[in-house]
Amino acid sequence: MTYKTQSGSFALAAADFNRDDTLDIATANYKANNTSIFFGNGDGTVIEKKIISTGTRSFPYAIACSDLNRDNILELIVPNSGTGNIGILLGYGKGKFWKQQTYSTGQGSSPQEISVGDFNGDSRLDFVTVDYNQNSIGVFLSTCS
Repeated sequence: MTYKTQSGSFALAAADFNRDDTLDIATANYKANNTSIFFGNGDGTVIEKKIISTGTRSFPYAIACSDLNRDNILELIVPNSGTGNIGILLGYGKGKFWKQQTYSTGQGSSPQEISVGDFNGDSRLDFVTVDYNQNSIGVFLSTCS
């Protein structure tokens, strides 16, 4: 089965965003400046596509999901290569997300990939990005309790 995404889909993440015990799919849509969420039916098909803006000329290049604030609801983390920031969409249940909060990766930066893990051993999830323009990685340590 094939499902239409927004323009320039570059990356995807699969997780249970609406907490119905079925995998859903989120995509980072580079040319469309947004993310799409397809909700799974549990039989290999998906229904309903939710579009979430990442901002004008943001060019989201990758996407990850994790429960960053430890509320048992997944967040989406998106490196916005066009605006030089990381967008975090806090989940608030049933596949819904608050408006994107952004965190700068520095002037002239272009974050392109992301990975989530506990990088400092404090049992909180952090994330790391790789920056195309700066030829560097950036580690973002969680301050959530």
